[in-house]
Amino acid sequence: MIARMNSELTPSFVNRVKLSGLMNMVAQGMLRGLGKPVVYLAVTQALKGFHVSRALAAVTRSGLLEALSEQGGCRVDEYARSRGMNPEIALALCHYLVLAGFLRHQDGRFRWTSWGKWYSESEYLQGLVLFVHSFRDIYEHVEDALRDRARYPDDFRRDGELLGRASASVGRSLYFPVVRDHLRRQGARTVLDLGCGSGEFLMALVLEEDMTGYGLDLSKDAVEFGRRLAREHGLDRKLDLWTQDMFAVETMRARVPSVDAVTGFVALHEFLNDQARLVRWLSALRAAYPAAHCYFLEFTPVDREALQRRARLYQQTFAPEYLFMHDLTDQRLASVETWRALFRECGFGRIEAHCVQKVGADPLITLFHLSSDGAPGMTPAAR
Repeated sequence: MIARMNSELTPSFVNRVKLSGLMNMVAQGMLRGLGKPVVYLAVTQALKGFHVSRALAAVTRSGLLEALSEQGGCRVDEYARSRGMNPEIALALCHYLVLAGFLRHQDGRFRWTSWGKWYSESEYLQGLVLFVHSFRDIYEHVEDALRDRARYPDDFRRDGELLGRASASVGRSLYFPVVRDHLRRQGARTVLDLGCGSGEFLMALVLEEDMTGYGLDLSKDAVEFGRRLAREHGLDRKLDLWTQDMFAVETMRARVPSVDAVTGFVALHEFLNDQARLVRWLSALRAAYPAAHCYFLEFTPVDREALQRRARLYQQTFAPEYLFMHDLTDQRLASVETWRALFRECGFGRIEAHCVQKVGADPLITLFHLSSDGAPGMTPAAR
């Protein structure tokens, strides 16, 4: 089944999260005056979070999440045996989540608590858990990297398939709908997605907007999975997915001579370590598709000194963890102004930066809408 885009993070939901974060900040400020006991509590809670995230990842990936969501609950040992799993481990996992507050156990069945339902029904939260889990090999080698006994990506890697699933889950709830709305306003009918993974964003466009989608990715497994899914749902006539390095612009253009829009989700920053190459590629892409509008979404944190000055505010978000994971994998992130300067260097005549998510007044996730001066349908941008 192809999941539809869903703006799960509605304004009312986001406001409730902000209020919870504000209350948490106030409580932390009051508790810090108590000294050592609060430090012990904070460290304990952090360690609990590590265990909870691993347990939730196992539940989410194994199919237990759906079984626990059934109306009558789930006899976990029976479910595990029927799926060839270890029933004792399945029970241990669920008993732990009972103590963590996510499940309740009654009459031999496990069910989600009201708190657990928030997780079981939130594709966004599930995506965050899977996102962290996709870096598990990296976390296991942090000490080796610190001692310079191992290096990324030669000795340890991210789980690319799981990262793709996680990104799609978060994207459907957070930023896919934003880009879709821009494409609607532009009147785009053909879209090329760079680093498309299994093509879930494009499938949603084909299914919901009757657009034609083209997508390329380096992962053969992700592309093959997407092709199979498209065939099963009869979308393959309007969706073309293939394996290719997106830097091979001429090969790309030979396959797709023209498109209305080009999209890319949190991919460009991976090439900031070789900015000259990135500029050459973006310039070639602009020249290859001069009439296309480009939509590139990136995480755009402020500089580290500003982050540290506003540490309490950022502690209520996933931003510190996201930055840490990128540091461990030798990836750079850039501010909105840095991206603006880079896009100007590539020859884009019009550059719009739309804030998708912010922390306080800081833009955390930004959608850049770019075009050449002659491209139709774009309003002049602030420079």
